Amino acid sequence: MKVALIGACATAGSVCLGGLVAIPSEVVPVSLTTDSTAAWFEPLPPIPGDRFRDVDVTDIDGNGLLDIFAPAHSFEARLYRNTGGLTFSANEIAAYGLGQDADFPRWETGVPPVLGAPGLYVYRKLEGAPRDEANTSLNLVWHSTGTTVARVDLTFYAATTIEYQQKAGLSLTTGVDGEGRKIWTVSGKIQAGGQAALRPTETGLPIDVTVRRSVAAAQIYVGPDLVRPDRRTFTLRAKDRHGLAFADFMGDNLQDAFWAVGGAGDTAQLYEGLIDDEVFVNEGDVEVLLGPSSGVRKTTCRGYDARVVDGNGDDRLDLFLGCFKQHPMLWVQDSAGHFTLDPLTGVAQTIYGTRWVDLDNDNAQELVGTAGTSVVIYERDANGSYQLSQSIPVSTGPGMSQSIQSADYDGDGYQDVFVPSKSGSVLLRNTNGVLARQALAPLALPATAIGAAWADVNSDGLLDLLAMPGGLYLQNPNGTFATTGVLAHLQPTYIASATFADLDNDGARDIVTNLETKIDYIARNVSPQGNWLQVNLAGPNGNANAIGAYVTATTGTKVQRHWIGESDTSLFSQGHYRLYFGLGAVSAIDKLTVRWPDGTVSTRTNVATDQMINISYP
Repeated sequence: MKVALIGACATAGSVCLGGLVAIPSEVVPVSLTTDSTAAWFEPLPPIPGDRFRDVDVTDIDGNGLLDIFAPAHSFEARLYRNTGGLTFSANEIAAYGLGQDADFPRWETGVPPVLGAPGLYVYRKLEGAPRDEANTSLNLVWHSTGTTVARVDLTFYAATTIEYQQKAGLSLTTGVDGEGRKIWTVSGKIQAGGQAALRPTETGLPIDVTVRRSVAAAQIYVGPDLVRPDRRTFTLRAKDRHGLAFADFMGDNLQDAFWAVGGAGDTAQLYEGLIDDEVFVNEGDVEVLLGPSSGVRKTTCRGYDARVVDGNGDDRLDLFLGCFKQHPMLWVQDSAGHFTLDPLTGVAQTIYGTRWVDLDNDNAQELVGTAGTSVVIYERDANGSYQLSQSIPVSTGPGMSQSIQSADYDGDGYQDVFVPSKSGSVLLRNTNGVLARQALAPLALPATAIGAAWADVNSDGLLDLLAMPGGLYLQNPNGTFATTGVLAHLQPTYIASATFADLDNDGARDIVTNLETKIDYIARNVSPQGNWLQVNLAGPNGNANAIGAYVTATTGTKVQRHWIGESDTSLFSQGHYRLYFGLGAVSAIDKLTVRWPDGTVSTRTNVATDQMINISYP
């Protein structure tokens, strides 16, 4: 027996239980018609911190529980391992080797250290609003009562000022390095008890530090964790990271990582070797940065979107970069695990909010994104070039979306696309692989939104839409949507993303949201649920995440289809590969069919509901 909350405690054929209605199991749960968020989502303790730009989930340790991660530009990202029972570890981004600087874990946090033993303390300090990255200074404190003077030389690759100094004689000069790049050098001495604050205009470039012989390496403390360098000359790194994609692209059944890095404004190529897009290989309990050996290097791309996709159809996973103010890039993997640049011939325009979506169910994913005031779709042809197959005008004002959300909302077996935008959201309905605008008003969907996510939040077999800040819109059986007021308390003004993921493996999709710069809301889904099925695919060698596959559930005349990748509803990131089937009153699936990325088909029959299953490539 299922329980559903409705607006009035009176329904034919049901038993009233103090405002709840008990519904016989053969009846699909009704849609929510109240505005009570608490009846559907039970908040969990919030994640501390700010300066986040996105949120997503992945199973980084392969224990069957989804972990939460959040990129944070040049600041401290977050990775919270799910330990079961809706409990999470402390931040393990540094422990997994994914911090800003493996040599100096957590120095990027901006948390001042506690001064203890005499020594030179070097740390970052964050001030101002969370979005104001310019309010970041490098601080030096010579914590000593003696007469010894600390002599330092620091090289910055961005315009830098000496914000203040006390009991110090530091001076600033400019010059060029061996590569012809302009540098700013701060040199001089700091007396005992002295300190200084240096403010670079760009936080995503390295800082070279040299401490003279008057101070031993053992007397140097970096960051809040007081990490000691091996020698007196070292480099501090805080990269301007955006999207983070987890996938097993090295073919060893471990989740590797790809980080899109921006940096240095429109001059990224000038700093090749100082900043790079990053490829990490999972070695069991730590991610190891490959560096130049991966083949991936910083070109002109200020990386935003990080995607893992089989971009050229060779059954190996490639690395895609959505770029700021220029066309995207694709790094293609060869049989030795080395990446080379594919120019994406034919894609000559800047595209934001990129997604790879199999629009025509041929296992070849199309590139979908927003360009100017249009949604564009690029399809790879037999010669390896990309052709613009559709360009759909969607907006005439500012505020185009950086968030493309795809799912088969109308149940016809093809992925539709929702484009949230504060200047006018757009729903594109897919008919046999061709997208066309669908008016929002007749469906009772909001005209504008900043962020969005599709999910069947009550497992009734109908996809619902979270459109922030309007809240949750539940789909009715006739294809229209009901305004609920649920989650309407989420009020972003700048940027927003959300992910619906079953964090406790109870069948209901819980929610994590990133509003402005904070992971604002984590909540367990306690709403009345229909029957459900969750599917994890283990793909062929070279594509263990089965990127490009889709699964179809058939019961009688009812057909439901989900694609690997549609569960990822973050802005720039990737890692959520679990598929979710809401089944309402259906107690068994007649046939469950997997179409693998290479076209191979697997079938299971008479599959019981209310379980999570794993299916491996045959």
